[in-house]
Amino acid sequence: MYTVSGAGPFSGEDVSFDAIIEDLANTGFSVIPGFFSSTWANALMEENLAIWEDGDFKKAAVGRGKRKKRRAEIRTDSIHWLTPRTRTPLQEIYWNRLEALREELNRSLFLGLFELEAHLARFSPGGYYKPHLDQHQKTSFRILSAITYLDEEWEEEDGGNLRLFTDRSAGVEGPFLDVFPEPGKLVLFLAADFWHEVRIARRPRHTITGWFRRREAPVPGVFG
Repeated sequence: MYTVSGAGPFSGEDVSFDAIIEDLANTGFSVIPGFFSSTWANALMEENLAIWEDGDFKKAAVGRGKRKKRRAEIRTDSIHWLTPRTRTPLQEIYWNRLEALREELNRSLFLGLFELEAHLARFSPGGYYKPHLDQHQKTSFRILSAITYLDEEWEEEDGGNLRLFTDRSAGVEGPFLDVFPEPGKLVLFLAADFWHEVRIARRPRHTITGWFRRREAPVPGVFG
């Protein structure tokens, strides 16, 4: 087991995409402290709390289409989707930064990433998300998962860590990486390959969770 912590040497726009590209090419995942500045993360955190207080988060569901339903035994988070019509200036900073990363990933790794979808996510105390893959059954358009953390002063005893199972063939029976919240930290991993879960959080936990998608027809690239 490995634990990722620390502020990291970079902040916001100073973070190079080169290390991310190398990580994804070699392992299929990357953890980047300081991808966004803590100042931005703290401001968005305040905005998120206001959105929560306004009642604009909805209980999350599992599945898609007619099979989509709320399953509290699997996940307990609440979400608020980001849309072009409703995105705030702080959310636009996130969107533009991820779009720049998408373009660079396409140039360097030929992933054919077409668009980004993302939502705010909140786990209340006691919340969790059981082990799962981020690509829905019988679909292939979610290619890369992207989790951005907003909470500060998080302690290991607060729980709520992302547990990423790092052996693609062994899944939940294999080794894992524990990542704890830290404002501005970004985690990327191949959506169809890596099982992961959110362990029980003992305080409210806030992220922006997104997916880089490609069109339904697969595009050949580094990962096939």
